[in-house]
Amino acid sequence: MPPISRPRLLPSRAAAAVNVLSAVAAGLLAWPVIGRTWRVLDTSQHLQWALDACYGTGWGAALRARPHMLYQVLICAALHLAPRNASGEPALAIAARAVAVLSWSATVAAIAIAMRRQAGPPSSLGQAVARGALALALLIATPLSLLAGPGFYLGYMPLVAYHNPTILLLRPFAIGLFALIVPLLAIDTSPARARAAAALVALVVLGMLAKPSYAMALLPALAITLFWQPTLRPTAGRRALLLWVALPAVACFAAQALLYLQPGGIRWAPLEVELGLLHAAAPEAGAGALAWRLLLSLLFPLALLVLYPGAARRDRALRLAWLAFAAGLALSYLLAERAKSGCTAISPGVDRSRSSCCSCNRPSSSCSADGQARGSPTTRARPPPGPFSDCMSRTASVGIS
Repeated sequence: MPPISRPRLLPSRAAAAVNVLSAVAAGLLAWPVIGRTWRVLDTSQHLQWALDACYGTGWGAALRARPHMLYQVLICAALHLAPRNASGEPALAIAARAVAVLSWSATVAAIAIAMRRQAGPPSSLGQAVARGALALALLIATPLSLLAGPGFYLGYMPLVAYHNPTILLLRPFAIGLFALIVPLLAIDTSPARARAAAALVALVVLGMLAKPSYAMALLPALAITLFWQPTLRPTAGRRALLLWVALPAVACFAAQALLYLQPGGIRWAPLEVELGLLHAAAPEAGAGALAWRLLLSLLFPLALLVLYPGAARRDRALRLAWLAFAAGLALSYLLAERAKSGCTAISPGVDRSRSSCCSCNRPSSSCSADGQARGSPTTRARPPPGPFSDCMSRTASVGIS
């Protein structure tokens, strides 16, 4: 697909300066949130699951509990490569930071590659700096909820979920897959080459091993986009999307469904999860506050529609992105993870002072009254987690893992 022409509003040097300032501003706003979420919420829970898989129940039980275990695999690999502490055990903090740096760096590379595919190589040093700064700004950009206080972005539909390591790991695969899919939407596209086909399959599979939520939103959006075109005749792009995107995704879904043997599942629960997250941030808030936060979440794409109404409607990539967002919004607002026996998946009144290791994913007999994990003679010895000791956090994870 040839690059889509865009009006140049600023010279390359001025654009570079504006983008650099945008990246700095985004970083200053995001840093308090990134720093505060490093050791709380989902991160501690996922690290606990990694330790269970490596040194506790083993990978068979781990895959039956949650088949998307790419983050845990990387943590365990990093644990085997990480420097040893004074007692001769690997430091979990080093492994966690290494995987975080890997996922963030891969996301920057994916954004840069997507820009190059869309607009071609930079024509000057100023344009290269402008794109690099824009990539950094997009890496950490999220809605205005960063100014909302201790609730972080709960109740919003954020561009970046800093607290969830599997979402951060999914980002480079999702961005790369989107960049490869968009050219195939053209009616006159050429057949996908072997290397492109292999890249599509790899991004689909790795993305679903990181977290299948993006594929759950992308597939219906992709189907609508293909039927939206003026002709329904089979094209090279449609065949490639069916063979190298849809079929691998469906196969992964089937395999994950067969592996997942835990009681529960997905149930119809309109607004339950999002209102629960909102009440965790602001207990007095109602559904009206949820609507207001949704509007703030849409502020940037709505601004594009206002500034470039014609180009926005014609742009295949933007149309696919809007449809995927709508599908993801429906999943988030209408469905919830069915609670396991004796637990609730999320509730406004859940006690988040207990340790994450004593959440619904661990039998109550293995936890003490204050939320600490008891030792078990049947589990293999695990390395001391260092800064993440006592189950890494005093804050229970919320939402769907």
